[in-house]
Amino acid sequence: MTIYDRISSFYDWLTISERPYRRQAMELLDIQPDEVLLEIGCGTGQTLRELAPGMGDNGRLIGIDLSPGMIKQAQSNLQEDQADVTFLQGDGLKLPLTTNC
Repeated sequence: MTIYDRISSFYDWLTISERPYRRQAMELLDIQPDEVLLEIGCGTGQTLRELAPGMGDNGRLIGIDLSPGMIKQAQSNLQEDQADVTFLQGDGLKLPLTTNC
């Protein structure tokens, strides 16, 4: 079990100071409805959770993280919102995706 698996249940609390930077990054990305977005190192899915409402009917959000604990927490966090996000446990250097994801 990695450290991230152990801290996944309270990770959001530990990183609350990152919230303004996450919002600034999302503004700079200027993601449009119906785009496909992959977040590598998605952690507990907080960024994807904030992006989900504006993705449009054909937009797609994918989150990947090395930590199974983080993926489990992300799925739980987004299930509450019923957001349509695909989560994958894997390495950003070896993406477990096809070219037509």
